Amino acid sequence: MNYTVRNIRRIISCFGSGLICMFWLFSAKAVQESEPNNAIGEANEIQLGDSVQGLFSPAHDGDWYKLTSTVAEKHLINVHLTAVPGIDSRMEIRDADNQILCKYDVHKSAEPETALRFGIESGVYYIIVSARDFNENDRYTLSIESIGHWQEGTEFESNDSCQRPNLIQPDTTVKGYFYPDYDSDQYFIETGGLGESIGRFTLSGVPKLNTWIEVYSPDCKEKLIHCDSGRVGEPEQVINLGLGRYEYILSVACPARENNPDAMYEFTLETLKPWDDSMEFEPNHNVVYANRIVLGKTVSGNIHPDRDADWFVFSIPKPGLDILVITVSALPKVNIWIELMDAQGAVLKRGDIRRDGESEEMIRMKVGPGDYFVAVHGYGENPDESYTLRVGEPIRGPASQEEVRKALRNALNYLVTAQTEDGFLSGEYGQNAGMVSLALMALVGAECVEENYDPAVSKLKNFILSQYHSPAQYQPETVDWMFYGGMIGNQDLMYSHAISTLALTEILVETGDYSLEPIIDNALQLILRTQNTSHKPELLNGPIPESSSTFGGWRYQPDTKDGDLSVSGWQILAVKACENAGFPVPEWSKQCAARFVRNCYNDKKGAFNYQPGKDGIGCGRTAIGALSLQICGFPDDPLIQPSIDFMFDNPPVWEVEQPGPGWPFYYWYYGTRVMMNRGGEELRIWKSWMCRLLVDNQSLDGSWDLSQEEHRRTSRCYTASLGALMLELCCGHIPIYMRETGSLQVIMEGEEQVTDAPRTIELILDASGSMWGQINGIPKIAIAKEVLTSIIGDLPDDVHVGLRIYGHQHHRDKRNCTDSQLVVPVGLVNKPLLMDKINGINPRGMTPIAYSLEQAAHDLSGIEGGKVIILVSDGKESCEGDPVSVAKKLADEGLDMTFHVVGFDIADETTREQLKMIARVSNGRYLDASDADELKSALKEVVRMTYTVYDEKGKSVYSDIVGTNPHRLKTGRYRVVIQANPPIEVPELTVEENLETEIVLIQSNGKLEAILK
Repeated sequence: MNYTVRNIRRIISCFGSGLICMFWLFSAKAVQESEPNNAIGEANEIQLGDSVQGLFSPAHDGDWYKLTSTVAEKHLINVHLTAVPGIDSRMEIRDADNQILCKYDVHKSAEPETALRFGIESGVYYIIVSARDFNENDRYTLSIESIGHWQEGTEFESNDSCQRPNLIQPDTTVKGYFYPDYDSDQYFIETGGLGESIGRFTLSGVPKLNTWIEVYSPDCKEKLIHCDSGRVGEPEQVINLGLGRYEYILSVACPARENNPDAMYEFTLETLKPWDDSMEFEPNHNVVYANRIVLGKTVSGNIHPDRDADWFVFSIPKPGLDILVITVSALPKVNIWIELMDAQGAVLKRGDIRRDGESEEMIRMKVGPGDYFVAVHGYGENPDESYTLRVGEPIRGPASQEEVRKALRNALNYLVTAQTEDGFLSGEYGQNAGMVSLALMALVGAECVEENYDPAVSKLKNFILSQYHSPAQYQPETVDWMFYGGMIGNQDLMYSHAISTLALTEILVETGDYSLEPIIDNALQLILRTQNTSHKPELLNGPIPESSSTFGGWRYQPDTKDGDLSVSGWQILAVKACENAGFPVPEWSKQCAARFVRNCYNDKKGAFNYQPGKDGIGCGRTAIGALSLQICGFPDDPLIQPSIDFMFDNPPVWEVEQPGPGWPFYYWYYGTRVMMNRGGEELRIWKSWMCRLLVDNQSLDGSWDLSQEEHRRTSRCYTASLGALMLELCCGHIPIYMRETGSLQVIMEGEEQVTDAPRTIELILDASGSMWGQINGIPKIAIAKEVLTSIIGDLPDDVHVGLRIYGHQHHRDKRNCTDSQLVVPVGLVNKPLLMDKINGINPRGMTPIAYSLEQAAHDLSGIEGGKVIILVSDGKESCEGDPVSVAKKLADEGLDMTFHVVGFDIADETTREQLKMIARVSNGRYLDASDADELKSALKEVVRMTYTVYDEKGKSVYSDIVGTNPHRLKTGRYRVVIQANPPIEVPELTVEENLETEIVLIQSNGKLEAILK
């Protein structure tokens, strides 16, 4: 292109640009580079309209040119650097202080460089052209042309840094270009006297380019907002930009090695409306910029751009709040999650349902005074629709009793409607014994609803009984007998079994259906023998060593060695229910269970894991852990308070267990009972929230929606049952495992009198061949002889005693199962004769326990008053008899007999269980003895004075020894008979809730009298 044509084009491009272009046209001239010009002090002078030719030689040559502008107005120039073969050239423009204003480099060899629409004012500028390589033959041409005055509303380059931003005002539109590569244009907002308002900053799309918007602090050290759709040619937008409070630098950028000098961008800064405290004020992305909100007032905001975070700060006045509720409404296309932080910004709680378009709710209980932060986060974006945030106390107060009763009635009616003719529940899992049992407990506890649910209760009970596996179905002492004997249910085995045992115990207590006692007792024995302890039978893969982390726990299968907190928790509740209903429970079971529960505790998080030593805390797991320790008799265990604190930090939120595996209804059920046991402020706060939550979220059909894991593993009968059980607690019903039963104790005034023996005793001594076994090198029979003669020597002279021996007449090879002899008939104690017979025993044969018990009944027939049979045995029945059935039959016949059993050196759990059952069926005692001292102690225990308690129907409830610890009894009226000489009867006494009833035996005029206290 010759110079004339170039000038014509310049004239056309400058047409209408006024005097500047005319000045350039007539003053333009061509000059040659003058070396040296490699530094600022050597720069060649150049004027607007000039062009200069030069060489890139030697390598790394940099040629400096000094441009002095004398035009007062801002104007725009183009600077062109022609291409040079084999050279990748670069160009810079700097100010008078040698600060770089702009760089131009297309990063290609033999390509021109151009600065387009560069803005200059009056003053000095430096233009530097450079290259790494050299070319001594081909020259470059550098030319500078003025293209006219700068127009208001257009970009004024260079504005690539915070030190040189363009000034803009609200409600203006600015046009500019993204050129060169990586161009970033900065704008400073002048708000002047503008009050606080909400603005919107919109950047148009530019073809071929992906652009973004950023908002910085005035010094550009802090990025406040970043908006990038990530798509080419798409517009960008900053919304809810707060104006009038802070100063900002707005930056629009094309961050890639791309540009589009032919397509102009436009951005508009609009003032939309005055700001008030019901609106979000951006930026609010951290602690410093958090918007202050008022408790109880709703504020709206937007999630834009993607992964936006909006921070808000609020203050809780003294003395604090019982319940703090943080609610964020649903926002279409966005997964919202929230965080609560303390005054230092440390995270206290995160909440996320993890679904798009879902609302979020976070609850805290007993929140102290002070400042707190809440951050609303979003995955996805929605600039067109707003979320609402409310922080404060619950909108509605505690549910009224009428609301609770109505919701409870609806839930119970749902369960009745869901019941089939066969008694079980309709729908999936409706025939699961555990599920049916939950419904049964709900209907049994409906005392505050004036409805008759007896028909439904009866059918549910009968269905559960149809799932019962009687021990009589199996060969005694076999694997099947151990595994299934007493089991209720066919699915989830121990899980459903425990819930069913609990339900039948509730029926027994609430309705007085004593026909359930043997079933409950067998069910309880199954729970006890399957517990992972040293008592667990070999046939169930026991015993379990104390060193095991799962010692004391349970699992789904009776013969598994590990345990989990969920299954174990239900067993603990069932065991406690049985104990409160009057069934004897060994203290070791609760102690071992508590040990397992403690092993599940996570010290770092103040909560409970699912299994010992494994991560996996949850709200429900923490609740059942705390409840289990309370139920096991440790209400002040040091792990309970941190567990309650954890629950108060993570209280019930509708449809979510968080943190946890996703069983919210289980969590609420357990948690409600923990707080009921705790009482006081904890109960008041929890109850007011929990009942309100259930009432407000109940479905029209009376059930509640399933959520999380409940969708996969349960039905709506599950939510209706657990919801009803919680509402029953809200209106006053207490489950049997939590019920504060009364207690009864019979004591003697004066410790020396406590050892008085029962008036009629028959000793049954094991003389089978196994008694030749040794303990510390001494035959067991020798130990038994020594201990028994000592005990007989201490008996009162007026007691009646008989002695029966089995297994001493025939060798075991003859398998004589009637080898049982009454060697001393029952009569006034003859100590020399008894000692002589005992010392003459020679163990030889079998172990016919069942036959010996039957014969003992004949031995005692016709003798009035209470009678005690003391069986000392080192083994189980070996003659295919059923001593447990015999003992139960004799007890049921009302012969007023009590069987006490001393298990001597018992190593086999199956044998121990059989001997225990012989004692249990007659309300007698079982004692273990492993050596001479323990045998002596045990025998002294069982020859002490005993008493028997009878209920209003005349049924024997239990027998115990005078002077032992109080015995828990359900509230009601009882009759007590003390086996003194003559027997002493207390015809009527009342056991009241939380009260200890005492019968004190005193000597008066040579006679014993009973005084009721």
